[in-house]
Amino acid sequence: MKRIAFLFVGLGLSSTLILAQNQSTSTGPKTAGLNKNESFEEFRNRVHSNYNQFRQTILDHYADFLNGEWHEYESLNGLKRDDTPKPEEAPHVDLPYVQEFPSKPSIPEKEPEPIPEVKPKEEPIAEAKPEVKPEPKPEVKPEPKPEVKPEPKPEVKPEPKPEVKPEPKPEVKPESKSEPIPEVKPKEEPVAESKPEPKPEIKPESKPEPKPTTPSAPSTPKVPSTPSTPSTPSTPKAPSAPTKPTTPSTPTLPSRPSIPSVGKNNFNFAFYDIPMEIMDIDFNISNSLASPTDFSNQWKNLEADKVGEKLLPSIQKKIKEIGLNDYLTYKYLESYVNGKFPKADLSSRMALVHYLLVHLGYDARIAVTTKGTPLLLIPFKQTVYGKSYLSLQNQRYYIFPPEGKDVSTIFSEKVMTCQLPSDVDKGNTFDLVVGELNIPVKPKKFDLEYGPLHLTGEMNENLIPILYKYPQMPIEDYAKSNLQPELRADLVKQVKEQLGGMEGDQGVEALLHFTQNAFQYATDDNYHGFEKPYFVEETLFYPKNDCEDRAIFYTYFVHNALGRDAQLVSFPGHEAATVTLKNPQGGVAYPYKGKTYYISDPTYIGASTGMVMPSYLNVTPEIDYTY
Repeated sequence: MKRIAFLFVGLGLSSTLILAQNQSTSTGPKTAGLNKNESFEEFRNRVHSNYNQFRQTILDHYADFLNGEWHEYESLNGLKRDDTPKPEEAPHVDLPYVQEFPSKPSIPEKEPEPIPEVKPKEEPIAEAKPEVKPEPKPEVKPEPKPEVKPEPKPEVKPEPKPEVKPEPKPEVKPESKSEPIPEVKPKEEPVAESKPEPKPEIKPESKPEPKPTTPSAPSTPKVPSTPSTPSTPSTPKAPSAPTKPTTPSTPTLPSRPSIPSVGKNNFNFAFYDIPMEIMDIDFNISNSLASPTDFSNQWKNLEADKVGEKLLPSIQKKIKEIGLNDYLTYKYLESYVNGKFPKADLSSRMALVHYLLVHLGYDARIAVTTKGTPLLLIPFKQTVYGKSYLSLQNQRYYIFPPEGKDVSTIFSEKVMTCQLPSDVDKGNTFDLVVGELNIPVKPKKFDLEYGPLHLTGEMNENLIPILYKYPQMPIEDYAKSNLQPELRADLVKQVKEQLGGMEGDQGVEALLHFTQNAFQYATDDNYHGFEKPYFVEETLFYPKNDCEDRAIFYTYFVHNALGRDAQLVSFPGHEAATVTLKNPQGGVAYPYKGKTYYISDPTYIGASTGMVMPSYLNVTPEIDYTY
């Protein structure tokens, strides 16, 4: 880091620092304790008032900070959750399996890497993938055999006339290698007891229409639910191999329209193409900002017009109404600003977003590259993977360029931002966990069936554009998020009604095999072009997914519907799950806080709980999340 000489501290900065320091300590404003004749409510209100006064002091002088010293920083490459390539195809159980127990593992909870470890992570580039690909090969090659599982189809011979001839052979009932049926005793190597029937239902995906772009997700309901065995029984486990050629950027997000104001007191704009309306406030911003002094002057003008005071109450009300979290609040403000000032320079618009975020109490920073591209720097409570950042005062500030600007272009440039005093309250960090979003519903039906479990319903397709480029956070935060509580509650009810009454661990096995077979497999790189873990709602939308998506889906329902303790665990290049059993029959397991957890892998096709992919038999997994 080096200082930039193009600007010196403004005349008001010294007095500002003194004023801020006199009213604060390293932790904030000085506040007296509870007075003798003061109620707790009065004390709370006084503390809140003192904090607001302290915070206002910072806001009043923020323009001076902007007009002060700006420092130059090197942007650091985003961290990667795991550099090990994922299997190109979902492994199948097709060889004799030997149950083994790994040496006593001491499984540490996963925690974000310390900042110093970040620099080395610049090394992991996509180039490493080809080196490790050999791992999955052994497991994938044998898969062709299980795919002949459409054996159950011999009974449907009449329909596919041309296929009638080949089918006689599959009628040989050596179905021992087919996926286990929930009805089979849990641990007895789930040999499909005539469960083949459901498979064809999943295959109706013969409509390779879903492969294209996700927005059209018509193919989502992979299981047309029509039990009438379709004519393409040869597509059992729908290996992702043929589907990989699909266009990477699945959902094509349309440009957000700038909706004109309607009515004297309302302003309308689009938030991910969803119409939004708030009180119309008349104010202006600069045409463009070319220097720190320009950023400072725009801030002063906004303060003089009392924009924060007039506009924020309406914005806060709408944010609460919709249920936006911290990150989506930023995206909401960005949409508002782009709709309000579509012709203004990117620098002016980005500075306005920064102004509004700071007034909402967030620690956001405005920055520019050496070539003048404006950036927003945001600190999160979570580690954000795959996104470049700056390290400022022992905090990672992730770089967000203007909408539509390719962040990769800034890697060759240095980033400059103003220096804030270390002892002032900079505001709150952003949280990525998502709760219920009250947005208009665009129903998208799904119909998934395998074995004794059949799930149907409608998810809100309007969520897809919002989540498509959502920052990649730790797996546990996907598990903690719940975007459609009512939908999930209904699905939990369906699982309970269909599997809850099964004896012992049969319900667990049925849910496991459902998750293994109700979806097609495809890695994120092949399907989307980038790493993208799914929220449960997204798994109901996209016809294809990979290991972490299945693990998140499976553990949610095995815990909430079947009442089992479960965990999300990670192996190199692979996410799996663990679950507690009532009548364990052996298998790979480990003790954790007084309970025994058995590996239960939703991506290892045909495996029952306790079975681990051969390549991970001697690997101790890391725990990502415990329900």
